[in-house]
Amino acid sequence: ISFFLATTVVSYAQTSRDPVNGMGAKFGRGMVNTFTGFGEFPVQISKGWKNGFMGNENNKIGGVAAGFFLGLTHSLGRTFSGFSDLVGFWAADPLNTEELGIHLDSEYVWDKSTPEVTIKKNGFEAMGKKAGMGFSNLLLGFLEIPGQFRQAAGMDEPSTGVMKGLWYFASREWDGMTQLLTAFLPTPADSVGYRLDQEWPWDAFSEADK
Repeated sequence: ISFFLATTVVSYAQTSRDPVNGMGAKFGRGMVNTFTGFGEFPVQISKGWKNGFMGNENNKIGGVAAGFFLGLTHSLGRTFSGFSDLVGFWAADPLNTEELGIHLDSEYVWDKSTPEVTIKKNGFEAMGKKAGMGFSNLLLGFLEIPGQFRQAAGMDEPSTGVMKGLWYFASREWDGMTQLLTAFLPTPADSVGYRLDQEWPWDAFSEADK
């Protein structure tokens, strides 16, 4: 597996963007979030006490109760997504993450919150899209293999297309599993890793026909 990843990364770096920096950044953030996720409990409870319930600063008890719930979901979301980044640092990430699921209110647990990122009117729609993306990646991620091969063959680089297709296929399987497991949990709003070329697993295959 290590030999395959090294060969794929080296070959792809020769023809396109260098993914190594993205993998390193993803591994680093994954390690931090994995081991600091539990910190969301005191952070969210403290925010609940400070801000009150639904912005009512006089309702401290309701704010603390809501903070406990947010602490649980944020802790699980940060830890699970961190572990996925840590173990799956090699996987290319989704192209678009802004509308996928609900988001943590800060990049790291000690950062100041940005509630506008977390509280979204279309929260349930975003959760559904994330779950749908997860199913699509798991079931149809294999389409990256013929899609990337056909695109690379058009540029007389079929061997690069095969390796890239296998890498993207494995990435979509890993991403899909993570998306399904965290579809209803807040996760980072953006990706620091290397990103896939297309949004959906069949895009590369359909674009190769154009």
